[in-house]
Amino acid sequence: MNSKNNSDWYSKIKNGPMGHRKDEEEFIHRIKQSIYLNSEVDSITYKKPSRKKALPVVVVLVCTMLFFIVQQPGLDDNKSPVQSSTQIKPKTKDESAQEPSLKQFMNDLSRSTNSKNENDLYRALNDEVLFKGKSYKKDELKFDEDLFHELQVALTMGGGFANDTKKVYKVPSGMTESNQSKRKHFIYVTVTGNKTKILAEPKRESQVLYEVSNEVVKAWIPEKVQNDGYIKISTFNGNTGYVQKEYVLTDIKYSFVFEKDQQGAWKIMDIDSIW
Repeated sequence: MNSKNNSDWYSKIKNGPMGHRKDEEEFIHRIKQSIYLNSEVDSITYKKPSRKKALPVVVVLVCTMLFFIVQQPGLDDNKSPVQSSTQIKPKTKDESAQEPSLKQFMNDLSRSTNSKNENDLYRALNDEVLFKGKSYKKDELKFDEDLFHELQVALTMGGGFANDTKKVYKVPSGMTESNQSKRKHFIYVTVTGNKTKILAEPKRESQVLYEVSNEVVKAWIPEKVQNDGYIKISTFNGNTGYVQKEYVLTDIKYSFVFEKDQQGAWKIMDIDSIW
């Protein structure tokens, strides 16, 4: 090994602890390696953790907190939100309990329809009955399966008195919406078909407002029967228009009017189409 190429530290070690060492070269190699490694460690400078990645997270959290603070209503804010059609609860009208004799009559009718007892039903008919606007003797009417079903469904849908005398009662009266002052009545029906046209007026050439496909809607019961072939309906999202009767599927087609006679007995006086 050439001593001219070594540093001062080498000569000092050579004359000190290196004197007369048999493993001189190996020992020097270890010292050099140790010095090299220590110089690398000393050359590493401390780097402050970067805040670039943390900053977006903080911004997102702050924005989220501000959003919820702005959206949260005040404690003294009593303003109610706009009421949607899904929040409006329909109410079924049933005034039969106001007249015990009527309630008993309807209970008897319900049992007769369930058992399909024609004799009991004929006894409940008035001697002369209006059927779809025409007068018939009660013996001329035939209670078939459809009429049994119609009466059975009508009795479960509730009804109301025609006037304050409480001598004329009609079923079904339909349902009303809690936000309506005039208490218009409706029942739920299904508009069948694919893209069935809903019109602005009950006319074939009327403007098409929108289309529905096999959709449940509200069908409004008119105060007077209209034989124009159209039914006024409203969808649950608020659209209102007219649809042809042939596209309306419902569990009931007829309404029934009960009237109290001079002897105080209730009778079926009128059977008519709802629309």
